[in-house]
Amino acid sequence: MEYIDRIFYRKINPSDFKKLYDIDKPASGGGQTYLEAAGISNDSLTEFLRYAEISDSKLDGEHRSIFTFNAHVLGNSSESAFIEFAPRKNRANYRISRQNMKYKHPAWSTANGFPEPSTNENGEYISSDKFPGIIDNLVITIIRTTYKKYYAGFINSVSIPENWPKGIDLERIFEGERRGVICFHKCIEFRDSLNNPFGTISDIPVEKFRNSEYIEPPYEINKNPENKDICFNTNIKCRLPRNRIIFGAPGTGKSFLINDELTDLLNEFNVGDDNYERVTFHPDYSYANFVGTYKPVMDYSSVQTLDEKTKTNLEFLKNSNKSAQEKYDFFYDNEQDIGLTRIPILIGIATDEPFHTKKSAGDDAANDNIVERNHGIALRKYVQLKGENSDVKSSEISYKYVPGPFMRMYVEALRNAQKVAKGDEEPRPFLLIIEEINRANVAAVFGDVFQLLDRKNNVSEYPIQASEDIKQYLAEQLGGNLKDYAKIRIPDNMFIWATMNSADQGVFPMDTAFKRRWDFTYLGIDDNDEELKDKFVSMIHHGEQKFVEWNSLRMAINEFLANEKINEDKQLGPYFIAKDIVVPATGNEINKDKFNNVFKHKVLMYLFDDAAKQKRSKLFEGIPTESSRYSKICKAFEEKGVDIFHSSIRDMVITRGYLHEAKEPEHLNETEDWKESDA
Repeated sequence: MEYIDRIFYRKINPSDFKKLYDIDKPASGGGQTYLEAAGISNDSLTEFLRYAEISDSKLDGEHRSIFTFNAHVLGNSSESAFIEFAPRKNRANYRISRQNMKYKHPAWSTANGFPEPSTNENGEYISSDKFPGIIDNLVITIIRTTYKKYYAGFINSVSIPENWPKGIDLERIFEGERRGVICFHKCIEFRDSLNNPFGTISDIPVEKFRNSEYIEPPYEINKNPENKDICFNTNIKCRLPRNRIIFGAPGTGKSFLINDELTDLLNEFNVGDDNYERVTFHPDYSYANFVGTYKPVMDYSSVQTLDEKTKTNLEFLKNSNKSAQEKYDFFYDNEQDIGLTRIPILIGIATDEPFHTKKSAGDDAANDNIVERNHGIALRKYVQLKGENSDVKSSEISYKYVPGPFMRMYVEALRNAQKVAKGDEEPRPFLLIIEEINRANVAAVFGDVFQLLDRKNNVSEYPIQASEDIKQYLAEQLGGNLKDYAKIRIPDNMFIWATMNSADQGVFPMDTAFKRRWDFTYLGIDDNDEELKDKFVSMIHHGEQKFVEWNSLRMAINEFLANEKINEDKQLGPYFIAKDIVVPATGNEINKDKFNNVFKHKVLMYLFDDAAKQKRSKLFEGIPTESSRYSKICKAFEEKGVDIFHSSIRDMVITRGYLHEAKEPEHLNETEDWKESDA
């Protein structure tokens, strides 16, 4: 049972409210982006944060720590994000960092019902002295439970709500300055409800659970007391890490290394492409995309079976050899139960030919039901008549749980683990590959799955509570009852590998708590460049047409960037230009036209717009009057080649006067010109 341990609470003041909505932010940028946590003793605050990740403050002379933790949205715990408490510079209090329009925790967003300022006629938020009627009684809360989880929420009430329990100290939230930490001494059942998270209260002291190392019942990895078939430990033997991030500068071969080791992994266990899935993160990627959610889907499974009589009638109606009158007479004689006034509509759908109609007694109908016939003609384009031996398939919108890549791989890994437990199958690896992991807000994308990344013996050490839709989906896919999947863990045969390019602009920062759960592999700027050596492309160097080694040009540019104090993650990796261009299939001459086109529109653009944006005039020293215009730089490269760059780059590159496809004579230096022998 999950009990409430402590509650942090603090009333939102006008200054806090402005920060949340970027009101009165300086036009030049910057400004404060945090909420105050003042007026609360550091001892009670740090005790409240004891389950958070701890890191050192970067402030000079500051010995207090930074606390970072994943907080679920109270009332919607499948959604979560990181919250950071950090010491304020030259102040005794703490602050809740990065709480503004861009990084605001979802519990304190308008999507969760959090109040917002009034707007003017242009839809812009209005700055108000004290935002009367909006934040008079607004208090943010963070609940800590005995499951070592945090839940963020808020209340907007002048007094304790009627449905809240009395006599357990909750009244303090509505008294005085309305800020502090309440420590409970009785077991109060936690409920995932924003309006009333307080369940049954018992006299059992909560300290019994608070002081234990781990509050859930003892857990044996290979067993589940409710379903013996569920297994999380397949004892799969593999040297590769389960949670892994490969990072480095652009073009260092991160995806190539992932693919290479993926191939080795699949070959080692003799499995195929069904054992992995690849996904690319982007700024709009969400928990629903990654894990899964209910979505409206088109249901094509609804089939209306046609009886033989209906099929015969449709065939007669569609028969082009039958006249409109014959079709009318057929239905008049055989299908009067559908209604005499509907028969002309049906014939009108099938044909434009006129026909004579009758009343039920057999005498002529007035005007031959021309109105009904015209109704049928008008409806024709909206109706598709089905005949032959087919059935009519109807498509309807329905809501289904649609799994994301994480849940799909999780199900496959768990299915294999179940078969391993029964002795029906050997353990096999299942791999989820995440490209560009830091281009999405990983705290929001992973949500409570974040906790599963903490592994012991390659299995999630701490389970999470599965939502009802996930339990239903797992039961459908794997069998068993809903209660069998109340808590989920990542099994040891599920691998999650990712790539990260920290040089990209607009990426989301990763918190220490998230990083701690991964094995990081760094690819250096010159790693994996062996295949580039002795690969030359024709271009101008010192005013003469030469063969320039691409790898030496790349390294010379990187050396210049390094001397200009530009970080390594902004430099050029070996395969910044695609391998199939800079590593010829035969010989050692790079196709000049292909290389020049990519170099202009990829390398030069990257240097101009990003890596050397502040060093353009120095980098393009060879064309000082044109270094501020990208189009001029491209044109100059076509005419001057390497000579557009700084002298240090021009002097460092390796060149040849003529290119020899055979092995270079040992007595020649790398930079010495040499020719093919007549032999």
